[in-house]
Amino acid sequence: MAWVNANTCGNTKPSVPLPAPDDDLSPAFRNSEPRVGFDGRGGVSNENCKERDKYLTAKYPKHTMGLIRKRLAVEDWIDEQLKLIYEVPENSLQTYDADIDLDDILNIDDDDERIKYIEDCLSSAPQSPAVVKQFIEELLEKVREL
Repeated sequence: MAWVNANTCGNTKPSVPLPAPDDDLSPAFRNSEPRVGFDGRGGVSNENCKERDKYLTAKYPKHTMGLIRKRLAVEDWIDEQLKLIYEVPENSLQTYDADIDLDDILNIDDDDERIKYIEDCLSSAPQSPAVVKQFIEELLEKVREL
């Protein structure tokens, strides 16, 4: 049996025994079932442990969380209004053909340019121009509050 020195600070006496390559393995190792297996993705998984998803959580100040909630509320409102404008049936997997990016709207300084951007995004809307104009006015009010 070979020895390995676990404490190398001046102590030269071996303190941890390691099995030599020609030593027989103990019966516990010989007869045990494999504990490590390969999963279908090419990785190694432990069959005894449940695979858990890991999430990163961050703590934001109250003011920042308020801004995030307000923005999410506006984005949800935009989504609901676009479903109405594009006449998407409720509980349908069908989507609308418009992509209004709230960041792009916020990055535009002039209201006239914002209106033009939104009108360009809604050019294929089946609703009347009056309905689209009302949506744009309401959206601009909500954007000013952000």
